[in-house]
Amino acid sequence: MNLKLLKNIVCVSYLFFLSTSGFASSDLPVKLNMDVSNGYDDNINFKDDEFKKSGYFVKVFPSVSVEGRDIDYTYLVDGGIGYEYYPSESKFDNIFANVEGEMTVDVSKNVDVTLKNAYTHSAEPRSMGGNLGAVTGRFTYDTNVLNFMIKTRQNKVAVIEFEGFNRIQMISTDIFEDSILSSCKTKLDMVINETTNFLLGHKYKNRFFEEGEYYSSNIVFAGVIYALSKSSTVDIEAGYENISTFSRKILGESYMGLNFEKRLNKDLFAKIFVVKENGSTDFEKSTYNYWNFSGELKKVFNSKLTGKSVCYFEKGKFTEIPEEQTVIGLDLGLEYLIEKDISVYMSYGYSGLSSKIGSEFMKNKIE
Repeated sequence: MNLKLLKNIVCVSYLFFLSTSGFASSDLPVKLNMDVSNGYDDNINFKDDEFKKSGYFVKVFPSVSVEGRDIDYTYLVDGGIGYEYYPSESKFDNIFANVEGEMTVDVSKNVDVTLKNAYTHSAEPRSMGGNLGAVTGRFTYDTNVLNFMIKTRQNKVAVIEFEGFNRIQMISTDIFEDSILSSCKTKLDMVINETTNFLLGHKYKNRFFEEGEYYSSNIVFAGVIYALSKSSTVDIEAGYENISTFSRKILGESYMGLNFEKRLNKDLFAKIFVVKENGSTDFEKSTYNYWNFSGELKKVFNSKLTGKSVCYFEKGKFTEIPEEQTVIGLDLGLEYLIEKDISVYMSYGYSGLSSKIGSEFMKNKIE
């Protein structure tokens, strides 16, 4: 399994798609974008207080967007390559890239298909949870995430959804192996009455590391979606998870998921997500039993100014190594629209990793 080759194939495929889509038809809306920012990072290298490096940075990210639409389908491709410059810590200068594509097709009156793919090349994890299992340090990550969803309406009261997920993770160090994380989920959604839907489903997932070690799990669950009011809904799932660990032990654990969404008023929207299940990290060949909590708040102050805050907390224990970890994250952002297609933004991010065996850091970043 040559994951480095997969990275090159993904890059070339995206660039080819961007070029052919952009010039295949003069009717396609092609947009050229430029994102320029600067800021301060108090822990560039993800180390503890004794060894961390800090400094100001400048980022330049030109990109291209291509969008198409017809009666039966829509698609969007957006991608670019940027440069991050640290004047006082030049060894951390880096080239980064991000390319995303999405297509939705109405196959028939009752069948919709959605395909999404995102590739990133970066010098930092792309998510707060991406720090789990890591030793402290800064690495280069190549990540490709593919999502596939089919939704079929059986009748007026029943919908069957199938979701497929594949994530290729490559890390620029011999300390860790590259890996592939995959999952598929089938869910039946049945309308009970005006406020209640019943859910029944199954989820399978696995992770393969480059040298062949792997784990897998099966989750069987049931749940309800309940409309608390016209502006709020809660989605609750509970079930049983059967896990085959990297050391080939068979474990049984409970599974729980909760998703709550509420529009507090016309300008304020809140979302809360909680899950308890098993998984694995990008770094350790061990399953990981964890609780995850995340919340999001969006505020529209006026026609030009919007704000967003995201919090993240995850705590868990590894099964095959004597390790426990906690990840905490917070993102705050404001964006002001000067005029159409021109805006300015300001953001603050905090992330922290605490570990039973000593891999710890705290990071503050203003941009």
